[in-house]
Amino acid sequence: MGTRSLTFIKEKHDKEYSINMYKQYDGYPKGYGLDLAKYLNKFTIVNGFSMSDERIIANGVSCLIAQLVESLEYEQIIGIA
Repeated sequence: MGTRSLTFIKEKHDKEYSINMYKQYDGYPKGYGLDLAKYLNKFTIVNGFSMSDERIIANGVSCLIAQLVESLEYEQIIGIA
């Protein structure tokens, strides 16, 4: 039996969520939750950036969401191989 989870991400002042992600298995907090926290913790959310910026950045929450989804998709593809 899988440990299902829902992940909601939204802008601080928005009423609607920007994304709702459903995970069918391995969604327990000490696993997926901790991995998600570690992944998101390395980002700095900015409003505009320069090419010389050496930080790991997301140009707003939408950019952060896109990078997160891409990362999760990449991990899923690699896990199947």
